[in-house]
Amino acid sequence: MITLNPLPASTGRVTCINKERRWLFIRDDNRPQEVFLPRNEWRGSEAEWAALKIDDRLRYRVALNHRIPNRFLAVLAVPENAGGRWSDDPVTVDPREALTGRVISWWPERQYGFLREDRSGRELYFQIAEVPEALRDRIRTGARVIFRLEEDLARPGRIQAVSVRPAA
Repeated sequence: MITLNPLPASTGRVTCINKERRWLFIRDDNRPQEVFLPRNEWRGSEAEWAALKIDDRLRYRVALNHRIPNRFLAVLAVPENAGGRWSDDPVTVDPREALTGRVISWWPERQYGFLREDRSGRELYFQIAEVPEALRDRIRTGARVIFRLEEDLARPGRIQAVSVRPAA
């Protein structure tokens, strides 16, 4: 079994929305700075996205923004009053279990990328060799993927995505 610790959960209120370009900023309850939420990290419904307005409350997980140093990114965001409860318990996964996620960075010329697993929000490394050659042109930033987890033998303690394929 492989264990993924989820990213920290947080809440905040919407301070700026650009629905045409599909992004917004959130004033985080636990941080002194605003957190950026790109549309591809929204996990609520289309109707909920369309109804969003300034001062609406959201809950989300927090990740480092790799493009802007010392800034944070909201991921896996939903309205605060949305049904269901997030668990901050670690996610335990059978290595044979197929997981889903979204590619967040992909550099085919460097032969690797990163994806975000849907349940824990964790970023996972994957190598180009883990994507079948015939499907590599369908892997790009933002693409939905299916994969399995495996411990990285070259870096003990690090988990990587293997058998990466585009989701149907």
